[in-house]
Amino acid sequence: MIFDSVGWFTFLIVFAILAKSLWFFYYFMLYAVKDVVYAPYNGKVAMIVPIFNEDEAILEQTIKRVKAAEGIHEVIYVNDGSTNNAKAILDRYNGGDYTIVELKENRGKRVAQFEGMKNISPDIDVVVFMDSDTLLLRNSITELVKPMNEESIGGVTACIKVANREKGLLTKSIAAMYWSASNIWRKAPSKVGYMQVTNGQLSCYRTELLWKLMPGYTDQVFMGRKCTLSDDRYITHYLQTEFGKKIVYAEKAVAFTVVPETLQKAYKMFLRWKLGSIREALLIGRKIRKKPLLVVDVWANHLIALFQTIVRIAILIIAVRNPVILVYYFGIILIVSLMFALDMIVKNIKEVPYRILFSILDEVYFRWVFLHALFTIRNQNNWGTR
Repeated sequence: MIFDSVGWFTFLIVFAILAKSLWFFYYFMLYAVKDVVYAPYNGKVAMIVPIFNEDEAILEQTIKRVKAAEGIHEVIYVNDGSTNNAKAILDRYNGGDYTIVELKENRGKRVAQFEGMKNISPDIDVVVFMDSDTLLLRNSITELVKPMNEESIGGVTACIKVANREKGLLTKSIAAMYWSASNIWRKAPSKVGYMQVTNGQLSCYRTELLWKLMPGYTDQVFMGRKCTLSDDRYITHYLQTEFGKKIVYAEKAVAFTVVPETLQKAYKMFLRWKLGSIREALLIGRKIRKKPLLVVDVWANHLIALFQTIVRIAILIIAVRNPVILVYYFGIILIVSLMFALDMIVKNIKEVPYRILFSILDEVYFRWVFLHALFTIRNQNNWGTR
């Protein structure tokens, strides 16, 4: 029994390190490549904000924050068939400083963004796509668009933090996950000019490139279903593979988002993300010659997720006869969480316990979205979690 336990412990250690080895690559890029400092951007910037039944208090805060933000030349709010008081709120705060586009029925985020683009001025150089529950700081946009000074860059994504972090342990754990997603998972590959996905909450793109991809973007069909999920991932992949552009991360462009406060809603959020990411992983595979590092990174993440799911199922089966394996398994989760919170330990140590908590929640609950997404992959047309 001792030999068996040691054997299982060794297996789990080796698997965990192999499964997470991609993160060593991220850490290497994070520290081996120097940060680039950009000058202020002088081009014209438009912001487009689709709205669908947004919480009224949050929408009010979003509008107020946009009004106070610097560096935005035009703002277009697209009310995508909301059935609450979104229209009244938009009208109440409009002093002629933004445009309101009303869609009679809900048509999805992508169409809403396209309708917004139809209302920007011809001389707009950069378009910012922002979610209706994103809360800006005064310099969020000026910092976001700085990398657009480099012609080789097609898109920039912001550093997203959690506005409702203090609502409970769940929101604190998701906030810790967001920290890692921004400061490691996006920042590291950004240093060598690629990224799997920008933040849907706040990102900007070159206007001329958005116009070129819009027909395919709004009409994308997968397995016979029109796609509305993972709009940000579609744009990110398309700009890199079809136009050869870089996608970068702007660390100082900080904005806040509201995350789900219940396990059920959080699960729906992760499922929505996974449905879109699997779809785009399947589609990007044939473009490996155009952006090999991006495609390898995308597929490595999904293959690791697949193997992790297989191992997780095997552990549950074995645990029926040998429950001690669960002790080893969660011990490994703790070790791996600490390994990949190294940067967090140095830069934001207060988040470490919540990063560990998220890892546990992820293993027990959220990771099962991978299987759920595989079996429901055709379900690509939900607007969001509402």
